[in-house]
Amino acid sequence: MRDKIGKLMSRINISGCLIVYIIYTAVVICVVTKICCRRIGTVDYCIHDIFLFDEYNCKLPLLLGQMMILVIIIRNEFRTMVIMRVKRAWKIFIRVFSKIAATAFAVSILQACTVAASSVLVPVSMDCQWESYEGYPFYLVSGIVEKTDLSEIIVFYVLITFFTVTVSGTLMSLLWWLTETPAVGYVILIIIYFAETGGAFSKNIFFERITLKPANVFMNGINISDFIIYTIVVILVLTAVSIIIIKKKNYLKLH
Repeated sequence: MRDKIGKLMSRINISGCLIVYIIYTAVVICVVTKICCRRIGTVDYCIHDIFLFDEYNCKLPLLLGQMMILVIIIRNEFRTMVIMRVKRAWKIFIRVFSKIAATAFAVSILQACTVAASSVLVPVSMDCQWESYEGYPFYLVSGIVEKTDLSEIIVFYVLITFFTVTVSGTLMSLLWWLTETPAVGYVILIIIYFAETGGAFSKNIFFERITLKPANVFMNGINISDFIIYTIVVILVLTAVSIIIIKKKNYLKLH
């Protein structure tokens, strides 16, 4: 009976986190979209532009919200009694990673729906305006570009959000196992983001590589194989390192 109550409370907790995140996402996307579109001025936006625009410009505030949700959802997996029951290192990792992946999937779908809903703030067309001299691509890269299907952009948006949350969550959990606090991973993710966007790194490590930066999409299109292969390699490396850390450290002392 106690286990059933515990599972029910856990589901309520997760549902509550996702509801709060939807509200947070809506506020962030609406504010950023409205402010940036006012700065740009009179441009014919289409819904394709809104997905690219919000994915790139809202990444950091949304990442902060995503990691807060993950901390709440996976924190029980770092409790001493839970680890004592599981015992094996790879099982401990799989329990955490499965929750990260499930959360990433839910967040990516909900976030895409929120972006679509936020398009009502700006006069947007459902028809692609990328071949128009009044469109956002012409404003940004001084040229018209080939149309891309909206469904293709939405799929890429969902995939990138899913991969971003999964990799960020896995890195944060790795550092959590190493330092016994999620705060370190949280700070490291912020440092990596600012180092990439600020040009401190000579090469993009993750956030600037796995993104739908509008200018790059307009000029070069989207290379899905590149970011999928790269992300899978990053996840495999983080997985191997996480299991090694779990095996090497005495987690019976973890609180």
